[in-house]
Amino acid sequence: EADENGDPDPELAPDDYGRAGISCIRISLEKSIQKLEQYVCLMEQSPAYWSAMILHPGLKRKWIDYFLTPAHARRAFASFKELYDKEYAHIDSRRRPLLVPPTFYDAPEDPDNKDEIAEYLKEPFLPVDDVQAWWITNKGRLPRLLRMAFDL
Repeated sequence: EADENGDPDPELAPDDYGRAGISCIRISLEKSIQKLEQYVCLMEQSPAYWSAMILHPGLKRKWIDYFLTPAHARRAFASFKELYDKEYAHIDSRRRPLLVPPTFYDAPEDPDNKDEIAEYLKEPFLPVDDVQAWWITNKGRLPRLLRMAFDL
């Protein structure tokens, strides 16, 4: 039975609604969970998901290390590192002065030898409202990671 608004009577037992209705709800929930698990599996196969999370300067590895098992966290970070090594580590990040010869200045640190990932991950966790602005501000220090962040 229902009240004047069409809402079911809260005093009725679930059996009073009929087993068929409850069975339909159970089946719908099971199908929804299966579909969600399917998408999670697909998401986990893509290094882009974990890479995007790691490249969020307010999260980095912290969320992954906190919420995933140690083995799962290692796999997630390994997929990020593999994507970086394959697609971004080889990019030439040196800035070339246009008007002065290279011998004019002291030799800068060779950016090709710099481990951008280690430098990025050792920085403190700070709340970041605008991730793109953070990356633009830090582009000179982390040019390859900037490119990766913007590509993702």
